[in-house]
Amino acid sequence: MAQSLQYPFSRGSIHITSSDINSPPDFDTGFLSHPADLAPQVWTYKTMREIMRRMPSFRGEIAATHPQFPRESMAACISSYTPFVKDVVYSDKDNEAIEQWVRSKVETAWHSSWVPTQRR
Repeated sequence: MAQSLQYPFSRGSIHITSSDINSPPDFDTGFLSHPADLAPQVWTYKTMREIMRRMPSFRGEIAATHPQFPRESMAACISSYTPFVKDVVYSDKDNEAIEQWVRSKVETAWHSSWVPTQRR
């Protein structure tokens, strides 16, 4: 599963740095530069995790694909199937781990709703 913000508040920038066409531009993606964009990403991670844990095909979590929760955390990944799934209770440290994970994983993707104009 993947999560995305369709209308983020964060904005990047691109600026010309030279009259030389081969000179790279000053480019800043601006990912998560607005604080309002982080909370929905954290909420979506938690919600998707709860959905996946309740699917009939669920057989455990792969810790490498999740934030690094402290071992003693109630949010630590479970590596085997259990028929009785309860909601994960996240601590402040768990939330910080999710925020760090989101920041390290955020990226962009081309989307078919945006089609550039062809040059002639």
